[in-house]
Amino acid sequence: MDDDNRLVAESIEELLVALASGVREAQEALNEAEPIDSFGRPMPAYHIPYLDFELGVDVETTHQTGGRPLLRLTNVRKPAGSTRSHRETRSQISGRLVAIPPGEGLPVPIIHLTAGDIQEGQCPLDVELFNSAGEVLADTRVELNLDLAASERLTRANGGEFAGLRTGTRLVDAILVTDKTGLSQTRISIDRNERDKTIIVVTARAGTTTASLSIEAGGGS
Repeated sequence: MDDDNRLVAESIEELLVALASGVREAQEALNEAEPIDSFGRPMPAYHIPYLDFELGVDVETTHQTGGRPLLRLTNVRKPAGSTRSHRETRSQISGRLVAIPPGEGLPVPIIHLTAGDIQEGQCPLDVELFNSAGEVLADTRVELNLDLAASERLTRANGGEFAGLRTGTRLVDAILVTDKTGLSQTRISIDRNERDKTIIVVTARAGTTTASLSIEAGGGS
């Protein structure tokens, strides 16, 4: 592919991406519609399953001696005395943008991460892994981490001070494997000298699926 064709292809690609983004934003706006009217009656919901489109694209590529190719709209006048060459490209593009559910229609993993009550500096963590079809995901690796950036952000929003977590605050296990019921358990140890109003954010990851929860642990909980 020569430079002219590559330039045109990249421009059309950006146009299609912008069109797809517009469809997604339109669906998001539809999703925000009120589910019921002022009398409590259900309102219709709308979903965009696909969008048929047809685009006519007229492109002019301008070359100037010793310069980079420039993409211009057609009907641009050539300045007098300039040493430039022009190449016009006309394309007719038609197609259909189809909405595909996450996971390309296949069930997607879901992580349910919960925390129990803090007792003697120990907070139990339960991890449940299943998919959107309701099937449990057994013998699956789940990675746990402490999200310091999110912990700082939430701690400050909670009115606390944050200079990192105390050394005694740590996950007992960083890697879990779910059992035959899709469950796994561990604990987070919380330093008794953790600052007041400290929020600890724990994240869980299985493949590309993530979940998080926050635990208020300050004040020697």
